[in-house]
Amino acid sequence: MSENRKRRKMVSIRLSEEEFTDLKEKADTLGETVPAFLRKKALGQRVRSPLVDREAGLEMAKQLRAIGNNVNQIARKVNQGDPQVDLTAIRKELNEIWQSLSSKLQK
Repeated sequence: MSENRKRRKMVSIRLSEEEFTDLKEKADTLGETVPAFLRKKALGQRVRSPLVDREAGLEMAKQLRAIGNNVNQIARKVNQGDPQVDLTAIRKELNEIWQSLSSKLQK
């Protein structure tokens, strides 16, 4: 055992396949490993659900990257003095996106 290891004590339990599957699903839902999930539960720590699941989070990150790229292109055009850029419409659309995202996170 490594001298640098913080947790030196090990607790072992036996679970049925069904119990382990259920536990793994709960841990996965929370973005935790089974040992980390069990440790938190055993020590009475609050285990909080993420606001969005993993797939939704990845999709939001992808969409935010795309929006960021678009904002950079718009900024470039504005800085070059392009008269066709309508910042009011862009601001309105970004506000709608923010409202939509905010309402989904509050549910």
